[in-house]
Amino acid sequence: ELVLKACYYYTVELKPLGVVHCYKGNTGVLVGLSSTGVKLYVLEELGYSLGTGREFGGSVGKLSYSLDGKTFSEEIPTATAAGKYTVWYKVEETSNWEASEAGSIEVTVDHLYTKHEKTDATCTENGAKEDYWTNELGEFFSDNKGENKIDSSVVIPAKGHDLDTKALVWVWTETENGFDASVQIKCKTCGDIEDVKAEVKSEDNGKQTTYTATAVYGDKTYTDTKIVDDKYILGDVNGDGKINITDLTKVAAHVKGKKMLNADQIRRADINRDGSVNITDLTKLAAYVKGKKLIR
Repeated sequence: ELVLKACYYYTVELKPLGVVHCYKGNTGVLVGLSSTGVKLYVLEELGYSLGTGREFGGSVGKLSYSLDGKTFSEEIPTATAAGKYTVWYKVEETSNWEASEAGSIEVTVDHLYTKHEKTDATCTENGAKEDYWTNELGEFFSDNKGENKIDSSVVIPAKGHDLDTKALVWVWTETENGFDASVQIKCKTCGDIEDVKAEVKSEDNGKQTTYTATAVYGDKTYTDTKIVDDKYILGDVNGDGKINITDLTKVAAHVKGKKMLNADQIRRADINRDGSVNITDLTKLAAYVKGKKLIR
């Protein structure tokens, strides 16, 4: 009989074993435990290098296993929980095989780590550093071996916009009461545009109306002005070049809330230039239409 006292066989899957038992003949058999079970390799001659073994395809005898070294079974042990396990094995004696003493190997089952790839922060969204999560423990690690525990996924804060304040775009929109305004500020990094609504105030000197817009974004204030020439006859609400009962009727409807004037009509009907059209303007306009008092 060929007796091999110590042999080690390495593959990608196999763990090295130092125990060899013998077939009743002229060859030796090396037992290796892999992730898919047990494989048997035949060493054709003692003098051959370890790489010359061929996988045995014939009868292999009765191989049994145990996790406690006492109760053996032909069923290959399995485990899903992470930890270190001692796996015992032996060959039962048959007509062709000699019984072997029980041997053992240490098997380590690692935790399953899910890798979270690094994500870069943008102007508006947070990023995260690379980390590893194990569902079994419910914990984060900075490595895939579970050696460096971290409290949570490491957040990379959003960068915030780098606004181009030298290239502001003001947008003026005419309304019934004058103008609305907003300022658009573009980010140099991502190209997003912040549209900031402005507060608009007006001042009419009888010849032109000056609108001043003020917008606040963060800790900065931006202003812009718009000047509109007053090329109209004060009191000529409908813009037909005359001041008569038609204009008076429109102002009366506005004061009573029945039909409101638009921005241009309000400028024409605001006789006392206080920024609103009310009973005072209606009285002055009525006096002019009746020929009692001129509009000044």
